[in-house]
Amino acid sequence: MTTVSLVSFSGAPGTTTVALATAAALTTTGVPEPVLVELATSGGVVAGWYDLPAEPGLSSLALAIGPDRPDVLAHAQELPGGLPAVVAPPSGSRVLKVLGARAAALASYLQQLDATVVADCGRVAVDTPLRPVLEASSLIGVVVRPTREDFRLAATGLAELNTVASGPLPAGWVLIGESPWSVDEIITQYGLPVLATVADDRPGAEAVAGRRRLRRHSPLSRSVQSFADDVTKHLRVAPVDDPLGYLRSHPAESADPADVAPPPPPPPPPPTGAGDELPIDDPADDNNPADGNPTDDNEPADDNAPAGNPADDNAPAGNPADGNPTDDNGTGQMSDDEPAAPAPPVEPEPQPVTAEEGR
Repeated sequence: MTTVSLVSFSGAPGTTTVALATAAALTTTGVPEPVLVELATSGGVVAGWYDLPAEPGLSSLALAIGPDRPDVLAHAQELPGGLPAVVAPPSGSRVLKVLGARAAALASYLQQLDATVVADCGRVAVDTPLRPVLEASSLIGVVVRPTREDFRLAATGLAELNTVASGPLPAGWVLIGESPWSVDEIITQYGLPVLATVADDRPGAEAVAGRRRLRRHSPLSRSVQSFADDVTKHLRVAPVDDPLGYLRSHPAESADPADVAPPPPPPPPPPTGAGDELPIDDPADDNNPADGNPTDDNEPADDNAPAGNPADDNAPAGNPADGNPTDDNGTGQMSDDEPAAPAPPVEPEPQPVTAEEGR
């Protein structure tokens, strides 16, 4: 009946997270049976997130498609909260093998389902085997972080994909985090509508991946629910000849200010207490032992420092650790070849004269 595909063209902006959260949010909007289908050619991750077996899943569904349509729920596994998910095997080569042989049949099957399929297509390129699925999609969300580089890569990749597709793909941007550019600027520059701005909420993303408890009113939940509501309205009114008409006339709003992460706290003020002051290198201070001043009388380069200082001229004589070539009290060596000045003669002390010597 309806397939909403989510793709990316570079990096790992969170396509699976957005796909799973959107499918879960659609369960509250009244659309027919939302089902998550993993199709990422790099391999599935949802089974790993929730410790599920790889089968039943995509491989069993693809093999079962034939003249008689299989029940999609027979090949889905239930995630916490009740969302059915057709998980892909973790091996990318196996996914490629399945899609290479059955992508066209799978696309036709998904299009005929009495369900709302949210397809996690992961990272795609012009030669993707998922092209039949994308061509059969009612809406394609290009998940991107709003940077100039990511916009350019995604726009280029989508343009290349459109050249080989049967017609222009009904694609729009799904932004992860607030954009420095307005919606009008993005449309003017890249020609695609902004479908949604999803909060860049790491705790919320970890909850979607089953690593922590999900909060219903988390920034991620609120922004994805808004996207799901818009998708539901779009699917009900979108004409065949202009599938993005509703979304163009109702551009996505920015994320709620409460969903934007607060700025980091300012750095702490410098210490003001006398005991907390940092040492300051004051070249005029000869008595600060911590200022690093080489002329400081209390520094390691001090001429009155303890024995062993190479620059100390007053270390104890014969100090083998002195090593100062100008030290008169160290090894006894001078810094030049001149002989040392002779020491002054020592006068003998006068001896007292006895009575016998006086005779």
